[in-house]
Amino acid sequence: MILKLKFSHDYAKLPENWEGTQAGLIGMEIIPDMDNWKKRFPQLIAVDTLFRGEEGHYKLNFKEGILLFFIHLNTTKLFTTIRRYTPHKQEYYEYNLFKTFTLVKE
Repeated sequence: MILKLKFSHDYAKLPENWEGTQAGLIGMEIIPDMDNWKKRFPQLIAVDTLFRGEEGHYKLNFKEGILLFFIHLNTTKLFTTIRRYTPHKQEYYEYNLFKTFTLVKE
């Protein structure tokens, strides 16, 4: 089974020409209160959500999140991504910790 990590935009945090490349999931953290997290770590949120080549940031408009830590296998660049929390997603990412994901633009 090929694991896919889907992105809706091209983000500045990702390496150039990232589509179709691979990254390893090396860590995760549950964020129980996104509003508080945004206040505590505004720079991380700004970097994580910044679009490349267009104005603006992705809106993280959910209460709970999952912070995922990846290493890009072609460049060894580290990056994070924040996803909406659900118990199913927590279980999915925990099960796939230290596995390789193919990066795709949706």
